[in-house]
Amino acid sequence: MVNRTYNHFKQQLCSGSINLYQDTIKVLLASGTYVFSQNHKTVNDITSEISSSNYSSGGKVISNTSVYLDTISNDVFLSGSNVSFSGITANVGYGIVYVSGGSPSTSYLICQVDLGQTNVSNATYNINWNTSGILGLL
Repeated sequence: MVNRTYNHFKQQLCSGSINLYQDTIKVLLASGTYVFSQNHKTVNDITSEISSSNYSSGGKVISNTSVYLDTISNDVFLSGSNVSFSGITANVGYGIVYVSGGSPSTSYLICQVDLGQTNVSNATYNINWNTSGILGLL
């Protein structure tokens, strides 16, 4: 999985406005037509979120999130449980990880995860995070 981190996230993390230990982290699914921009800040900037009868706008909470230090590589990672979306029909291209702020305009984007282009037809779509974690915070 290739991750691309949003600039606003970096700024908010360094200023203390985002607390990865306490904030609710979610992932939404975007179609393959989504175009990443460093300037995107909130969920309002995502115009390609999928639409499916069994998919709730805003996606799902990533449970068991944590931040840990890999003492071998000396890198810090955000990790969390894998996420499943049941019974969806859509062209899935990306997972957009974000801090849930209660509304799309206050939900700050963290990163885009390239999930590859997958056409799902009334099936379960699973996001299985990399064994290192969702995002490396180097």
